[in-house]
Amino acid sequence: MKLSTMNQDVKQELKKHIIEQVEKTFVVLFNVKVKQLDDIRKKFNDDDLITKVAMHQEDIEAVLRFAFPRPLLKPLLLKIYPPELARHESIFEDAACEITNIVCSSLKTFLNENDYKFIMDIPKIDHQYSMGGDAKNQNEISIDFVLTDEGFTVDFVVKPKNETDKNK
Repeated sequence: MKLSTMNQDVKQELKKHIIEQVEKTFVVLFNVKVKQLDDIRKKFNDDDLITKVAMHQEDIEAVLRFAFPRPLLKPLLLKIYPPELARHESIFEDAACEITNIVCSSLKTFLNENDYKFIMDIPKIDHQYSMGGDAKNQNEISIDFVLTDEGFTVDFVVKPKNETDKNK
């Protein structure tokens, strides 16, 4: 599996793994089923939470991002927290980062089992990024999901390390 120039087979294999992990994570954490949809490309706004976690090794950086609308997260948080806690900003951010952490940990394990040596950073809220990158980018995967009537997006991007160092 060569990430630096993802062909369609590699993209499909990674996309399948990410979809499976997102679906499993929502069932385990919240006992709900999310559904992967093709190409809804939801527009996100400033109130949405975008999480980011990077994985890196000597020559490659891979970044996994989730964009969660608050109306999607709120009823899920009420399933596991008392109402007074479920409204706190830190709870929204913790939940969004935990979902990202679980999915990215699984993805890192999957990649490392395929001869990579990724080290994963801690997930964080990404205030500087907007979702829905360049769909023509050969090394980007964007996946849209829906739960009831709310959608969220997962992006996975791979770049050579020297390219990411220039953008910092």
